[in-house]
Amino acid sequence: MNIIHFSDTYYPNLNGVVVAVEQFAKRAAAAGHKVILFVPACSLKKTVEHHENLTIYRIRSIPFPIYPGVQAALPNLARMFTQIREFKPDIVHIHTPAVLGVLGIIFAQILSVKIVNTYHTLFSMGTAYLSPKRLIPGAKIQVASNEEGLLSLIAWKLQVIFFNLSDLVIAPTKIIEKTIKKQGVKARIFTLPSGLDLSQFPQKKIGTLQYKIIHLGRLGFEKATDIIIKAFGQIKEKYPQATLTIAGDGPDRKNLEKLADSLGLRDSVTFLGMVPHEKVSALYREHDVFMTASPFETQGLVLNEAMLSGLPVIAAAVYAPREIVIEGKNGYLFAEGNVEDCVKKTILLFRDPKKFSTLAKNARKSAEAFDSILLTNKLLTTYQKLAHKK
Repeated sequence: MNIIHFSDTYYPNLNGVVVAVEQFAKRAAAAGHKVILFVPACSLKKTVEHHENLTIYRIRSIPFPIYPGVQAALPNLARMFTQIREFKPDIVHIHTPAVLGVLGIIFAQILSVKIVNTYHTLFSMGTAYLSPKRLIPGAKIQVASNEEGLLSLIAWKLQVIFFNLSDLVIAPTKIIEKTIKKQGVKARIFTLPSGLDLSQFPQKKIGTLQYKIIHLGRLGFEKATDIIIKAFGQIKEKYPQATLTIAGDGPDRKNLEKLADSLGLRDSVTFLGMVPHEKVSALYREHDVFMTASPFETQGLVLNEAMLSGLPVIAAAVYAPREIVIEGKNGYLFAEGNVEDCVKKTILLFRDPKKFSTLAKNARKSAEAFDSILLTNKLLTTYQKLAHKK
């Protein structure tokens, strides 16, 4: 098959969309299919990368002014259309509802190519970046899963229009499938999570519990990382040897550093900034527990990465974590935004080293279901059925 992926975010930016696009493209190319990626160059210099069965066109771009991590592509439309037409794609797969994603749908429709569209991100919650509070130094922008307000309503309406232009919409979890159906997506929906290369995340050797907590992700206002820092302050009262590592960068980092300072935690909280993806696996294995308070993870690939590495997960009981984290088996869930419940669940994990070891082993086993080879094969089968459907 000839397959094209369009994504408005890609390396050097690092997030779940980037990992998903890379894994699906690489695995399909390795299986003998011809694959093209149209992704941003994250600069004004366009480049082309040629690999076996895989070509990556990096389109000149500038940072998207509203949502950090997404680029506003500046493509040569005539050249792009010619490249697509000459490639004769069987499937066009869209990963982002921004410039490249929109162009992918337009060109696919012109050429009568089947369109697959993955719902990776709850962009309606990104409306927090339009808040006038961003202009106030130190102001905290609150984001919750129970979205409200005119901007969120408009964002959902635009998303529904965009995804209904597809022949097939892929939801990474059942709860996201139900959510987008409720919002009005009428296109056929298929639930399929994004996969990981299991070989990149070997399980750590389970030894003495060191009470080392890690959070990895983009430090955006919507990620609620302040909940983790506040909870850690109380956890440290019970376990003085505990440490917290925060890996990642983003617009909320300065506020989070100030929060750690104000709670007297800077000797125990380490901000690493952006960590290269090839170093993430080793970083997980240096810790005991992965923690996230994010209220809008559609899949949360970092949860699976951590569990593959043998780390139980403490996560907010919203969206994807409700399907991934099995209470008392591979981690614990706490009520969204509830610091005390986060503390309670972490202490429950820490107080029984034998139980902790069992959860660490179970974490690896449960995450092995997200093998990118298995999931890409399912995606390719779906592609083939769709491409031959009249």
